[in-house]
Amino acid sequence: MSVTAINWVTSLETEYILIDLETDPHNTIRYAFTPIRQKNYQLLAFYDNIYLYQRDYTGATISYEPINITYTYSDLIPQNMETKNDPKSTIGIVLAYQNMSIQTSTLWYGPYEIATIGNYTAYFTVKTMNNRLNETITLDAFHNQTIISQIGFTENILQNNTWTQLGLNFTLNTIAYDMELRGILTGLNTTIVLDTIRLEQRR
Repeated sequence: MSVTAINWVTSLETEYILIDLETDPHNTIRYAFTPIRQKNYQLLAFYDNIYLYQRDYTGATISYEPINITYTYSDLIPQNMETKNDPKSTIGIVLAYQNMSIQTSTLWYGPYEIATIGNYTAYFTVKTMNNRLNETITLDAFHNQTIISQIGFTENILQNNTWTQLGLNFTLNTIAYDMELRGILTGLNTTIVLDTIRLEQRR
């Protein structure tokens, strides 16, 4: 998209803005949400990753179904993790710890989901390949540069080469345009493997 086209899109002052995040989610968030954030647009309704905004809307958001999305390796941004084949995983490919060559304790971050006001549970499906008693890992929900909720666990609670689902509950009091579900390593090493993260909105 050219600079002229971007400026034209972001300068629009229509009554409604309809956004389909299935087509190009990251650039859509980058450009299409600029006028929404800068001007008085509020979320009117959403369904299946499609969002309808109305200028000066003050009512409640219409939700045709609660959010229930499963993220895999392709939706997340790995750091100190690499993709590996795993026939026992959901889609056959997982994120597995590589090393600490990148100077950060972050294992993965993303997926920069849009999430409306409400109560949520994020289910992280993980396993270990070699229990390490002192390796502490934190899973968190993060948006707007703020940790909304987090849980910490030591790797020894996981069974070797057996998938375990860990749930993280949190509440959003405002719409999140950049929701991340991250994994943070607070030890020095790990054998953690991530299969999926499922984000479920509770009624």
